[in-house]
Amino acid sequence: WRAADGKPLYVLRGPGLKQIFTLCFVSSSRRFLVGGQDDGCKPWVGEWILPGVPAPPGETSGADPEDAGAAAAEVELQGKRLQICHEGLNMELPWAALVYCFSANGRRVCITFGDFVFVFNITSNNDDSPSTFSHTVNLRIAVRDNISLSPDGRRVFVTKRNVIAVHDAATGALCFKLHGHGRHTWAPEPSPDGRQLVSYDDQETICVHALCNWSPGNHQFFAPS
Repeated sequence: WRAADGKPLYVLRGPGLKQIFTLCFVSSSRRFLVGGQDDGCKPWVGEWILPGVPAPPGETSGADPEDAGAAAAEVELQGKRLQICHEGLNMELPWAALVYCFSANGRRVCITFGDFVFVFNITSNNDDSPSTFSHTVNLRIAVRDNISLSPDGRRVFVTKRNVIAVHDAATGALCFKLHGHGRHTWAPEPSPDGRQLVSYDDQETICVHALCNWSPGNHQFFAPS
């Protein structure tokens, strides 16, 4: 919908997509990424490529129908099942994948299953061609639904009890750990500029950590700012 007047701009349809788990609109782009399950309950990722970016209120755009009676543009979903390489074998992700997490720039996606986090690169040559998804690394860590990616897709934030572990998304290496919580920690969420991370715990405590380009191994623990 357009925020100025509530007018519907697009109808996004997904044939074969049974359930949507997460969505991500890629900034400065016309791509809308989606993660979920297909009709066979297999993990599935895809994207809608919008005909154009709607104009801000008061401006006009050739792709944004200004006629109040114009119907919303319909956009079909493009996507695929993801393949992983696990213990030397190429295989599809099992049906019981739990969490999909996209980076804000739309260049990486993480999918959790059991004790594994599977990281995929997302490559798009331009806004008019479908993206490709390539499996990069597996992280073997006990994780349920407490995971997020930095906006640039370079770091994976994972909560482990009362500590947040920060991993390199390209190699899986542990970069550093963030502490400050006394109980089980939830929902690590980076700021849009990637300079801070907020999280909360079972004691209703919110911690805000300042983030920077720390090198792996330099310092293992950082207190909240």
